[in-house]
Amino acid sequence: MHAQIRDAEVLCGIAPHDLSGYLRATGWRQAALREGISATWLRAVDEAEYEVLQPLDREVRGYAARLAEALATLAVLERRSQLAVYRDVVSATEDVVRVPLGGDTPGSDSITLVQGALAVENLRALVEAGACAAAGPRANYTRKPDQVVNYMAQVRLGQTEIGSFVLTVASPLPPLRQPPGQDTDADLPFARRAVEALASAVDALRVAASTALATNCAEPIERAVPRGVSANLCQAVAGLGQSNAGRGLDLRFSWARTWAPSRELPASVRLSADTLRVAADAATILRERAPREACEVTGPVVKLSREEGAGPGTVVIKTYLDGQWRSVQVLLSADSYQQAIDAHKSGCLVACVGDLAKDGRGYALRHPRDFAMVAEA
Repeated sequence: MHAQIRDAEVLCGIAPHDLSGYLRATGWRQAALREGISATWLRAVDEAEYEVLQPLDREVRGYAARLAEALATLAVLERRSQLAVYRDVVSATEDVVRVPLGGDTPGSDSITLVQGALAVENLRALVEAGACAAAGPRANYTRKPDQVVNYMAQVRLGQTEIGSFVLTVASPLPPLRQPPGQDTDADLPFARRAVEALASAVDALRVAASTALATNCAEPIERAVPRGVSANLCQAVAGLGQSNAGRGLDLRFSWARTWAPSRELPASVRLSADTLRVAADAATILRERAPREACEVTGPVVKLSREEGAGPGTVVIKTYLDGQWRSVQVLLSADSYQQAIDAHKSGCLVACVGDLAKDGRGYALRHPRDFAMVAEA
């Protein structure tokens, strides 16, 4: 006999939009509505008609009792436990990411406190990496967009679940949406795009890591950056692997019933132990090769080059970087190039801000700005 949920506080934790979203998504129809008071839902199954009376205000007397009746009806109809139904109802308007972890002993339902602390931090970093990918794929994120910061403030750490030790993260979605069939990918809330990007990115990492192992080359990992793979993502999954005693990692995705995925997405992604080892190395490689954002380069101009005329030109600045002198190539506008000529003639140092990236054996400063002469050499 399945246990019944009777705790009033637990039952009152089910928001009205959670229950209505679940009912609508599972084939129930709203037969009557008393605005602000209650809604009546009906569903016909095998020539029998089932009814759920849904109160619309958690503050009204009897709310918990009506929710208990609703769960009991759903459990009978779906032939599941009330606990299983409850979990699906409360997550009807949120995407959920689950990461099962095991301790040093296979089958253990707990992990050490140190493992747990590291796992939660790496899970946070993983979800954040997915959100960053949704905002715009990059090889490495040093600063998080405001959109990502705001999103992370809304993400919740769920209760752990039975089945080894399962960490859960809930990504809430807005309770209201366009009528079915009228919304587009552009209308999807950022919270959905963030979890979609995470699922796509870890699957891309799985494929790229297997190719990288077969070819003994990091290029497949770099090619996966447009699909959301980043140094941050790689470091997070490698860290979660450490909390799983060196075994592989399963990431499971449950999509809110009220917001069907905009495209085909994996329900789970298995990252093998080999993939996690590749991810640890890939994090270092991607971080080293990623542009350093808003980096200031200062030094003398040692080379000037441009086609005939007075247009843009390329200069090479000698600068002290990572403990040694480096040559940095910068493409300048016509006005800035003239300043570089003057600096070269007078022996002045110049300064410029941009995104510093590895370019062959040297470096290049992309998106240069604030070019100026600063002092005599």
